[in-house]
Amino acid sequence: KQDLIRLLPFVITAIILILYLTFRSWRGVILPLSTVLISMIWSIGLQQLIGKSLSLVSTVLPVLLVSVGSAYAIHIIARYYEDINQGKGIEETVKAAIKHVGIAVIMAGFTTIVGFASLLFSDLTIIQDFALGTAFGVAVALLSALLFVPAVLLHLKIPVKVVSAEERKISAGFFRFLTKRVFQNRRGIMLLVLLFVIVSLAVLPKLKPETNYISYFKEGSKTRVATELVDDILGGTQGVDVIVHGNIKDDQLLKEMRNFQDEAEQLPHLNNAISMVNIFREENKALNGDDPQMSIIPDNSKQIAQYLLLLEMSDKEMLENYLTFDYQKSRIQFTMETLSSSRQKEILDQLQGLVDKHFSDKYQVEITGIPSMANEITNLVVSGQIKSLLSAILFTFLITSILLKSVKRGIFTTIPIALTVLINFGIMGLFGISLDIATVMIASIAVGIGVDYSIHIFTRYLEERDYNSAKPADAVKTAIFTVGKANLYNAIAVIAGFCVILFSSFPPLVSFGGLTALTMVVSFFGALLVLPVLIMTS
Repeated sequence: KQDLIRLLPFVITAIILILYLTFRSWRGVILPLSTVLISMIWSIGLQQLIGKSLSLVSTVLPVLLVSVGSAYAIHIIARYYEDINQGKGIEETVKAAIKHVGIAVIMAGFTTIVGFASLLFSDLTIIQDFALGTAFGVAVALLSALLFVPAVLLHLKIPVKVVSAEERKISAGFFRFLTKRVFQNRRGIMLLVLLFVIVSLAVLPKLKPETNYISYFKEGSKTRVATELVDDILGGTQGVDVIVHGNIKDDQLLKEMRNFQDEAEQLPHLNNAISMVNIFREENKALNGDDPQMSIIPDNSKQIAQYLLLLEMSDKEMLENYLTFDYQKSRIQFTMETLSSSRQKEILDQLQGLVDKHFSDKYQVEITGIPSMANEITNLVVSGQIKSLLSAILFTFLITSILLKSVKRGIFTTIPIALTVLINFGIMGLFGISLDIATVMIASIAVGIGVDYSIHIFTRYLEERDYNSAKPADAVKTAIFTVGKANLYNAIAVIAGFCVILFSSFPPLVSFGGLTALTMVVSFFGALLVLPVLIMTS
């Protein structure tokens, strides 16, 4: 909540500044911002309506919608200004903007919605809630850009001439540089892409999942310091419970519990074992004059039954913590120190090995507790990443292929974003950034948002080819100089929004913001360099 209150004003201010520098008019600021605010209000309203509370992940939802939701209005307004500069009337300009940019905006919106909605395939409800809120918010922003923005533009006066990208020295030089690279260094671009792919694949095995909750807090924070102190002094903060099914009066079962517990206590980072074994040992010792040599368990069923009767008469409440009333389920409790997910899994696997050794198939045994749940969450993070990413890429390919009426065109628009995802994973592996509940969403988000740049470039290229009968080279140049401008404005707005998340108080969200901003940079240049090269060489 503190992050939301602190970061949202910054991202709104950043977007306002970027929009004003982009269009140099207040309508170019207010209209995109209006679509964003509408989508944000509706999305948060939906979350409240269906009873979803604010979570660690959904905290960034308003910030994300502010930066992402402005994209559709930016492209419509950019095309509106482009046609106004050519002397067209208001009505003609608005109609032309919807006709020529509308399909691209719809495709971009659908693919972004698909990117976020693919996170619904995750088995973690915290990510599913985020997916629902963002997908709905993007849908509202898309409809607002297609309906609300044109309606308002029809009722506004013709604006003062806006300087186009070609006329601005900085942007013109930038786009000329990109165009020159596309036409003169195609082989160099493809070799550079190949190098990135090879390096990313090489470091991909280093990418590890991590669900250790203590990593959500910064080094030196009170929570982290307190946890580390408890680990050092008291042997751990996380409970590990081993539930053994079987009658505790069975002396053979009790012996196996003892043997298992004694061996389990030798495992690293696993401490403070306590169960009926400890209780029987203390009881037997007390009944034999506190003789340390008598700290042993009963050796037959009759003696066990007598000891249980005494315990029920003296401290039944304590007994209930480790044994069910019918004596059929026993609890062996440990504490585990706070560890990385991989190390935690190693110890749990060793513990499972001891379970198999001592109880085999004769007794049913379950290992549970916070580390076990964290281990399961790690598995869900990985499986959810695979399912959501594959579904996002597949549906993006299908949508672009259908709307562009060509499988080949669908492949071309999908290739730059597939490269972006691979490079993202490569960077994470190279710098040791873990795959956690925040960073697991980046790949799907990169697919949904990043493919927009390729869609807009390709549709403008097709427009120049089909409507203006331009040659391929001229069509590519026009696409880079016109739609490339809107892509640049859009990318800057999105990147600025995600960069604000770098100031979050939670390290996973910091990684999420930085990596997502980086993927936007990669996907932007992929659309303006890799896609044109593919077009020109096909």
